[in-house]
Amino acid sequence: MLLLLRLATLVDGYQAAGAVPLDVRALVQDAVDHVNADLSRPEQIKRFAILERDFSAEEGEVTPTLKLKRRVCVEHFAREVDGLYATEDGADLVDPGRREGARPG
Repeated sequence: MLLLLRLATLVDGYQAAGAVPLDVRALVQDAVDHVNADLSRPEQIKRFAILERDFSAEEGEVTPTLKLKRRVCVEHFAREVDGLYATEDGADLVDPGRREGARPG
């Protein structure tokens, strides 16, 4: 399971610097670890990214009822999504065609 996460109140002050402070990332990691403790391995959050901004209707990323438009979000945050799927040696973890939620068969 992958998680894209936005912490508006903690991160907004650091956007100008272009980086998320380590203490915010550590705070999120603690929350993920806490949630993962009660989940089986396949259900656990393995990787996450903290985005620079909220998903927005103005950018076409959410519907008027605030449901995410997955394809648009993946397009707008392609760099972050690619980073979640890349390994340390630069190889992809999965077939790139699978990133948009396509199901086999």
